[in-house]
Amino acid sequence: MALGSIAIGAVGTLFDVNIQINEWRLYENWAVTALALAAPLYGLMHLPKRKEVEEREYDTNKFFAFVIRFIVIPFVTLYFCILYAYSVKVLLNISDWPKGEVSWLVIGFSIFGYLGYIFSKSYEEEHRTVQIFRKFFPIVVIPQIPMLIYAIILRINQYDLTMNRYFVVIFGIWLTIISLYFVFGKVKSLTVIPATLAAITLLISVGPW
Repeated sequence: MALGSIAIGAVGTLFDVNIQINEWRLYENWAVTALALAAPLYGLMHLPKRKEVEEREYDTNKFFAFVIRFIVIPFVTLYFCILYAYSVKVLLNISDWPKGEVSWLVIGFSIFGYLGYIFSKSYEEEHRTVQIFRKFFPIVVIPQIPMLIYAIILRINQYDLTMNRYFVVIFGIWLTIISLYFVFGKVKSLTVIPATLAAITLLISVGPW
């Protein structure tokens, strides 16, 4: 995206065409194309095949292992401790309705956690903390989904369905399916996470819905 934006700026500056085009609209369209279409497809093409994963035919490095073990896993754990503490607070004061922001927090932390779940696969056999994280993370996500649903239903009933709440509903459904898949599924393919996320993102971005 950055290189394409530089190219657009260079053409506009060198050939004096900024007056003839809607410059910012062109940058926006390029950003959407690069980030929502090109980047996910490029990433999906470079996922290791199942045979490569089973035979460990891929490279690992110590720096990335450090990031996974000491940054991603601890912070995801901390975030979910915060979410669970808030859930307990709401349950103890049932008349105190959950804040709408909790829906986005559950979705955001869960997606970030599942990215860590994907990248930590390479280090599962080497580190006990990674094994524990991968074993329990999908289970930990599931109890937070009712809080997400509760919060978004309250907001929809109060203020009707908006674009942001529509996204919460869609990604809440995706999060439920993914979590149940990794808890109860016999074949746990990591490709399911980015593939379904990319497919849903593209699907909800176009069409009459």
